[in-house]
Amino acid sequence: EHLRETGQMTTVLLLRAICAGQILFFVEALADLSGVSRARILALLNDRSRRGLKSVYVRAGLPEEAYPAFAIAFDVYVEEGEVVDVKDQYRFTRIMIERILERYKSVSSQDMDGLLAMLRRFASETARDAARNYVQHQIAAA
Repeated sequence: EHLRETGQMTTVLLLRAICAGQILFFVEALADLSGVSRARILALLNDRSRRGLKSVYVRAGLPEEAYPAFAIAFDVYVEEGEVVDVKDQYRFTRIMIERILERYKSVSSQDMDGLLAMLRRFASETARDAARNYVQHQIAAA
């Protein structure tokens, strides 16, 4: 609610949350923005057609042109979440972003250049954080 009231609840923040495996954050945000119950949103996430989710997404006031990135992110989350442990956040995030960018090539439009650039920046930040974390663990172990 605070993020919404202060204008910090952005499309980019929500997509980053999904890429980081923070689906419950997205659910809470979408419920707050749309007025749809959390239980209903969770049920819509399990519907592979994503039609109901798109209507809630639009109802929440999120940009319709960004929806394909979210739909791809959910599909990747479902597929990769079964294979990659979400607790290994760096690896999970890297794989999520790689898969989204890979699939998004066919959907890409000029309107989405900013979102794609954000995903690439987020991938770089995640790689940098993973390297920093690795070095800190090595130093602590020494």
